Amino acid sequence: MKHTETIPRIELSREGIYIDGQAVVLLSASLFYFRLPRREWRDRMRKVREAGYHAIDVYFPWNFHEPEPGQWEFEEDKDAGAFLRMAAEEGLYVIARPGPYICSEWDGGALPAYLFTRSGMKLRDNDPQFLAETAKWYGRIMPILRQYEYGREGTVICVQLDNELDFYACEDPKGYMSALRDLARDEGIGVPLIACAGQGDLFRASGYADGVVPTCNFYPDDSQPDFEEKVRVYQQRLSKLNYPLLVTETNRSHYLLRRLLVSGAKLLGPYLQVSGTDFGFTNAANNWGDPLAMLTTDYDFGGMISPEGHLRPEIHEGRLLGRLISTYGTGLAIGTPDEATAREIRISGIKSGALAGPHVIRFPRGGFVFALANLTGEASEATVSFETGSSRTTLPFRIGARECPFFPMGVPMETWGYTGVLEYANAELVWVTLDKTTQDRYMIFQSDHEAEVRFRFERGSKAEVASNGAGVDMTNEGCRLRFNPQGSPRTACLTYEEGSRLYVAVCTRDEALRLTGIEQGRFLLEEGIVWPQPAAAPVDISWTALELPSDSPLFDQTTVLGETPDHLEYYGIYRGFGWYEAVLEAPPEDGYCGLMLEEASDIVSVYVNGRYEGTHVPAGGIRYLPGKWTGQGPLALTVRAEIWGHTNFDDNRLPSIRLHSTKGIKGVTAVRRIRRLADNWRFKTANMDDLSSESEMGDRAFAEGTDDASWMVIGWGAWMDTAVHARGWYRKTIVLSEDADAAFLHFRELQCTVKVYINGREHGVINPRNPFLRLETEERSVTIACEVNRQYASSAGEILLYEGTRAEQWTLAAGEERAFWEHAMSSMKKASSILLPYHLGSGGTSWLHAAVPDSNHGRGWRIRVHGKNLKLTVFFNGGVVGRLWTPDSSERPVYSGGDQTSFLLPGSWFADEAENRLAIYAEAVAREDDGILSMLEFLPVQS
Repeated sequence: MKHTETIPRIELSREGIYIDGQAVVLLSASLFYFRLPRREWRDRMRKVREAGYHAIDVYFPWNFHEPEPGQWEFEEDKDAGAFLRMAAEEGLYVIARPGPYICSEWDGGALPAYLFTRSGMKLRDNDPQFLAETAKWYGRIMPILRQYEYGREGTVICVQLDNELDFYACEDPKGYMSALRDLARDEGIGVPLIACAGQGDLFRASGYADGVVPTCNFYPDDSQPDFEEKVRVYQQRLSKLNYPLLVTETNRSHYLLRRLLVSGAKLLGPYLQVSGTDFGFTNAANNWGDPLAMLTTDYDFGGMISPEGHLRPEIHEGRLLGRLISTYGTGLAIGTPDEATAREIRISGIKSGALAGPHVIRFPRGGFVFALANLTGEASEATVSFETGSSRTTLPFRIGARECPFFPMGVPMETWGYTGVLEYANAELVWVTLDKTTQDRYMIFQSDHEAEVRFRFERGSKAEVASNGAGVDMTNEGCRLRFNPQGSPRTACLTYEEGSRLYVAVCTRDEALRLTGIEQGRFLLEEGIVWPQPAAAPVDISWTALELPSDSPLFDQTTVLGETPDHLEYYGIYRGFGWYEAVLEAPPEDGYCGLMLEEASDIVSVYVNGRYEGTHVPAGGIRYLPGKWTGQGPLALTVRAEIWGHTNFDDNRLPSIRLHSTKGIKGVTAVRRIRRLADNWRFKTANMDDLSSESEMGDRAFAEGTDDASWMVIGWGAWMDTAVHARGWYRKTIVLSEDADAAFLHFRELQCTVKVYINGREHGVINPRNPFLRLETEERSVTIACEVNRQYASSAGEILLYEGTRAEQWTLAAGEERAFWEHAMSSMKKASSILLPYHLGSGGTSWLHAAVPDSNHGRGWRIRVHGKNLKLTVFFNGGVVGRLWTPDSSERPVYSGGDQTSFLLPGSWFADEAENRLAIYAEAVAREDDGILSMLEFLPVQS
């Protein structure tokens, strides 16, 4: 690509994308350096380019480069500059996405977890504190992006600010995006700045800030019948702002990308065509479950290239689309949707709902293409009638299952250096290329049925046609060619008066997908890509194991926390595990009946006096563990808390999927008694007809001292109302027991929302997914006031009061990736030989060790795990390569994002002259049953 000393013109206008004055349609694949070993970057770039793509989009995760406050890392696998330099060398444009927030199912959306401990800071908003921290990140990453801008040393053509801000409750999107724009420009960024909308709200995504171009992310059902109509709404809206339609993210099928292209999109950015791996403790927790989900280490949505670099069949579709885009060139790059012409094309003879379209892109120099999208899983036959000059032509068209071909109409042949017009074809023009040996030019169409192509010659000009298997009808105005794509040969040669020749050929769709060129008139076809699961290979491996004291920390260094603990981030622990230890007061005569875990997440395992009390996923809320604990003395408590990942999204249904959420535990209470608060609640409806005055509306009704003497007295939730949406206030005063220092409300079997006030102060909103609330008061007399919002016939459940004694004398030990590896290596000398299957008792933990031979010629292995009741953290040569939870536990959360049964050992991570060590930290997570590691299958990574 061309490089100059100054930034060339990169223009985004309503007509399209211009680079150096040349209009282009960009086909861009997401490719993330932070999910691949450095030695594999170039391989993936070449595969992307060979798949017909012109560009890549890449996030730059802040917390990947700043793992600790003020500790910046840009070396080796984190060398962002080297990645951008490599992209330029491989001829790929780059859309750079440095955040500060990136989403990407990455830990915290790439926001450093230390930000979540800053009181009063508004994340992702026009907040001075947050912008000051963002400026530090921009001060590191933007100079790298500037260095590798197109026209300097690289190919960065635009920079995205933040990501899908319209999913977030930003109070001042214009102010925030304007501030990010200024920070980027202050660092010398000269290329266009963009901001993507995740759910279609262009203002909330970009603030319509000056100099910030809104873009769209679309994730529809690929076969949504009216999808083009939706896309055109945004294309027209952006056109009025003098911007092109840029689709920065969408699904991976090229079928959908074609539907976007014919709707006017000038950037096609399917998300995750190149899969990867979340090495280390970089997974996220998010809302892809019900609603909580944990992201797998395997980051793979089935795109063209697998995490280990295997090609999938969709890569052929990418190459076909890339050729289509380059074949029409400027026509598609600055063409516009033309609904009027589309209405003149008449379709008949099809099943209702089988096809979407026709949709038209009109070319500025004349002619157009129209597309028909088959929405079904079967081929569809259609009769298409269209205008050709002064007459109307009717032809049969056949659209394959889930295909969206483009058909040319009236396209000037000067597009390809010839005179005349390509008047029509009922086959898709897929490539105009040269024969590798003869240098003759070929115009190649693809069709699985009889194809008809008509050329119109310019007045005073003509061409001779020589057929080689094609039917030819000559007229004074031009010629009509008819092909049977199943026959052989399937070409015709047009020889113009000045001596230039053009060969017209038709191939089948399968041939078009596998076509690599023309040589001496023959199609050059590669083998089709088949995606079988590689067979397991025998690997000579010996295992050792060391069972660990499961209720004790792995690490010796402890921090004294005092009477109450806090979340791990407040102690400078941003990833990995923490072991909380505390003391529970000696049980009363009748014992404790349960434990209350407070604000616990992500994954917590509980031990009392060495006895395992299960592994739990409380989602940042309060979790009650029923049980019975008796004895004469104090009880020793251990809680092992794992940060699976900070959420990459913001969802108020559960505490742990709020963007600012922190991890660990904030206390444990031993429950002495449970009381039902069922009777004698004062109640007043909030319906206007039942209020004596409007002034009684609102929070005053809950203020301490409000006169509720006239309110009715009923049982909790007993009020019946015929309103679709009913609101009412319940009040009750209780006295807490003297022998308890902690109390909780449990809204059991709740089906609505409840806003709770304690002694006149708001305590929070309860919903069915998070039904517990701690009573934060030192007073014994407690007035509970609840505003209940119910949909018709929904239940308010019942209220239980839990009273108990909080654990004290808290200490904390914690470790991240390096500390775990050091402990694993030090444990090897104590480990004993084992054979698989390996049994680990309920609640037990152990290290499993093995040396892995580099017996796959340096390409690495995918290892599939077979077992049950286990959670595994897998280390290889010092780093985390997998975090798995076998899919058979009632406490196991939803996992999403990729394969949760295997992990990858990258070939580039094998040491040449040293032993390659595998260490697995195993946890038996079933309450009653052993954990069993049955077998590990070694599946060879293929070249």
